[in-house]
Amino acid sequence: MRFFLLLILFVKTLNPVLGQERIPFQWAILPVEVSHQDWVLLGKNLTSILSRIELDGEIRGLTENERQDLAQRALEQAVNQLIAKENAARKELDRLILISRTDQLNVLQAQQNWERIRSERVSFQQQPPRVENTPTQLPLKQIPEMGKPLESTSNLRVLREQHKLNLIIVPRLFNVQGFLGINIQVYDSKLDVVARYEEWMSPEEVLDRIKGIQTWLVNVLLNRPWAGIKLIATPSTAEIWINNQFKGLGAVDLGIVEPGSYQVVVRALGFQTFQESIDLKLGEIYELNLVLLTRETSAVNIATEPEKARVWLGGLYLGETPIGIPSLEKPTYLEIEKEGFNPVSFTLWPEQKEVSITLEPLSEKRRLEEARQWFYYALGSFTISFFTYIMFRGLESEYLLLSNEYLKDYLNTPPGFRTQQQLDRVNLSYTFQQTFQNGGYALLGLTAVLFGWTIWELFRYIDTAERGR
Repeated sequence: MRFFLLLILFVKTLNPVLGQERIPFQWAILPVEVSHQDWVLLGKNLTSILSRIELDGEIRGLTENERQDLAQRALEQAVNQLIAKENAARKELDRLILISRTDQLNVLQAQQNWERIRSERVSFQQQPPRVENTPTQLPLKQIPEMGKPLESTSNLRVLREQHKLNLIIVPRLFNVQGFLGINIQVYDSKLDVVARYEEWMSPEEVLDRIKGIQTWLVNVLLNRPWAGIKLIATPSTAEIWINNQFKGLGAVDLGIVEPGSYQVVVRALGFQTFQESIDLKLGEIYELNLVLLTRETSAVNIATEPEKARVWLGGLYLGETPIGIPSLEKPTYLEIEKEGFNPVSFTLWPEQKEVSITLEPLSEKRRLEEARQWFYYALGSFTISFFTYIMFRGLESEYLLLSNEYLKDYLNTPPGFRTQQQLDRVNLSYTFQQTFQNGGYALLGLTAVLFGWTIWELFRYIDTAERGR
């Protein structure tokens, strides 16, 4: 009972969202302007590349100025809706005055309705924009759709008002003494420049710089500080550490990182360690293709009985026994595992040259513990999936009832007085209901699979326990 009460409370907290119109953060890119006819084709190609950035639906965190502008727009929209209601109420009042010659009750009610709406409109107009009620982030939407830039115009103000844009991107190409200049300015809804990209290059370097321009533009749109780190190391087993944090083996591409100081360390067994300190500036991408130098080493031979046991050294998988590894500079943790045998782990010291281990078969007690552990894993996964399925079905039923209520409200409203907000509430609640229904079907299949896994692990646990007696 408590579960369903919590479920209903959760659904009720979502209901206010259905009544709010979630206006996306709209941006547009203009065609690349060129200063010389020789660069017209290049400008078209750059326009095509930059306008195909796939960001629709990505979330952008809003700045304080953007939230103020959003609050102002919301206030203006509310006032416009009240003005439309006031005009409709006034027309209804005028109509009743003309046709109601004897019964003045309808006229009086219509006049009261018109005065009430007018009072609400005046009160709204006197209110300041409420920034605290605006969202802190919004999904991005390109105007028009991806791959189609807006038509070029010198009047950005008209463009902004026509499409309700939050950001306008204006790219330009300059040709000075054989060098190509790329300048991109980003204007906000108040037509202030909030970001600028400028770089000079030879015509042959344009293709190499496009990815950097795209990275810059993406991070401006997502409102993130940006820089980049890309490393490729040979051998492919080399560990890459950045600021004392392990990032990967052989190659890493951190994508977007904040500008600042970074300590890069690349190391591998049998090779000399590479270290470098870098200071990334805004817009800079650090790229390095590194080949580690080998060093003179003597091998450490590792053998097990039986063979084909897996070996990890310091958390790095090396292969199966028998195996030879370079000698160590410092004590390192060694782990050896083979299915059906007890795992072995110990510290390997630099002076050791050979390791020979006889693996012991897995004890019945350990087999039973592992079987019990896997049964608990399966049972826990099944339980979580089952209760999640029940929750989704409850949400589906709740939103189905909500959709029906909104639909009745929409159909009971006279055609001339139906609003887009009513229709949006019907569509959004129906979308929620369909989403939870499809999610319930998927969870039902997953629950069935996890139930089968649970039964399998239960029988395996019982069989292990019987054999251990």
